[in-house]
Amino acid sequence: MIDQQMETHIKEASSSLEVEGLYMTDVEKDNLRKVLSGEFSFSDLVSRYVTDAKKLGRKYA
Repeated sequence: MIDQQMETHIKEASSSLEVEGLYMTDVEKDNLRKVLSGEFSFSDLVSRYVTDAKKLGRKYA
């Protein structure tokens, strides 16, 4: 996928979230770029988010 296509997809995803009152951080956009470029898989990204959420959950338990 070329960079222009990647940025178009990220912008569309971000816009869709904004309609719902949600906003993508720059880190989230960078993570999508890494997935779309093949640096890591979507499953890897989900695993990272789950791990981070569990750490955050333990912090407030």
